[in-house]
Amino acid sequence: MLANHSRSKAAAAAFVLLALTLAGCAGQLTPTRETEGQAPDQPSEAPAIDLQEAESVTEMFTLMVPEGWSQEEVVPGAAFVMASSEAALDRYRATGGAEEGDLVVNVGFLPYRLLETNELRALDFQVDASPDVFLQSLMPMFLVDPGLTFSQADLVSLGNDREAGRMTVSAEGQEGIVLMFPAGDRVIAFVSAVTSPGGMAQFEDITYSIASGVTFGGDSDALFGALLGG
Repeated sequence: MLANHSRSKAAAAAFVLLALTLAGCAGQLTPTRETEGQAPDQPSEAPAIDLQEAESVTEMFTLMVPEGWSQEEVVPGAAFVMASSEAALDRYRATGGAEEGDLVVNVGFLPYRLLETNELRALDFQVDASPDVFLQSLMPMFLVDPGLTFSQADLVSLGNDREAGRMTVSAEGQEGIVLMFPAGDRVIAFVSAVTSPGGMAQFEDITYSIASGVTFGGDSDALFGALLGG
């Protein structure tokens, strides 16, 4: 059993990962519209983009990054960010903001073990349910910034026989989506994408393509250790 301080650290790690994954959707912003109950936007036609495989420095995960995009592994083995340009990534790092044509995509991994700690078990996560129900049950952990407004989760197909829970996210001057799906043995992946208002429809296809290529091949206990910094 984890010691009390270790349980607290585990809970904090889960919240920190979600904050990192959602950071591009936040900043010092306030909500501008309520999205609950709205149907998801349909992806619009977008130009084809070549994807190249990127691997974690820990070799724990692989994912596909559009050719020419800027990228950074934020937490080795656990969190990764990519952006449509160096300028877009710089804006994200500085303010979390997005200008027209920017797309920032965060990928983060969470082991079930973190959700099973005593401090988080009481939240009754629906780990055995479909990805949309599971994602909706994680909402108490998503409230990392009061300036974010989330829709209800729905179920979408990412291709490659992968389904994901999906939520839209809105804030003043930004809009985005969050996807969640199983990515490995007792590991879930979060993919969040943020762009300027009105821009998500043109980027939804590429976001789905990135998410469909996410694979976690590491050990869930090693991920647990990476999130706890050891």
